[in-house]
Amino acid sequence: MRVFLLAALAAFAVNLAAKGSRAVETVTVTPDTLRLEVGDVGRLTCAPRNGFGSLLTNTCSWTSKNTVIATTTSSSQNVSVTARANGTTFVTATSKGKADTAVIIVGTPPPPDTTTPPDT
Repeated sequence: MRVFLLAALAAFAVNLAAKGSRAVETVTVTPDTLRLEVGDVGRLTCAPRNGFGSLLTNTCSWTSKNTVIATTTSSSQNVSVTARANGTTFVTATSKGKADTAVIIVGTPPPPDTTTPPDT
């Protein structure tokens, strides 16, 4: 009886570890903030990880909260973000129901500082 119980417990542990190694537990988007000027294209990456913290090969789907400000052009672990108009929006990566979001800030660069004299 003991041998059977130990064998059943070992089989259960192996099955649990195998399932846990494939299931997406977290998604991380990097960078978490992307600053662009109108017309620029930036890149975000998603990293789906299992319960053991190992990187998975799962793809991510990407969505922009406001496509007037920024659009995305891929459904993989990497996405191009195109800045369309000044403002702030959020781009979210989702894989197997887990998600993370990056802040996208689109703006015109500030004018050059003319109050500081050049070094002489």
